[in-house]
Amino acid sequence: MKTVKKGKTIKRMPDGMAQEMVLKGWKFCPKSEWREKVRDAKPVETKKKVTKKDLKKKKDLKKLFGTVSNQCDAKYVENPKANAFRDKVLGKSTDEFGTHKLVPIKTRPIKK
Repeated sequence: MKTVKKGKTIKRMPDGMAQEMVLKGWKFCPKSEWREKVRDAKPVETKKKVTKKDLKKKKDLKKLFGTVSNQCDAKYVENPKANAFRDKVLGKSTDEFGTHKLVPIKTRPIKK
């Protein structure tokens, strides 16, 4: 097995294949470099993707309460329309007694 490198790409391959890759522009490199940069490399942490839905939810919460924190769950205001809009944004539903249940948005009953 030989270690070959082209740019930042490092690969281990059998001797015959390595010779072919060298003819194509790859260069031999020490096995220790492959160990450090490929085998023992720590995974890079990726940032969480922010979707349009997440941005809209943050914007709606900020519009209602002036804040974007998750503590908005406990806040209710006197305006019933604002409470209904807040429930819609957070994916909550109320039953006929006024108690709140967490219901997925897609399975919510349609009001006529």
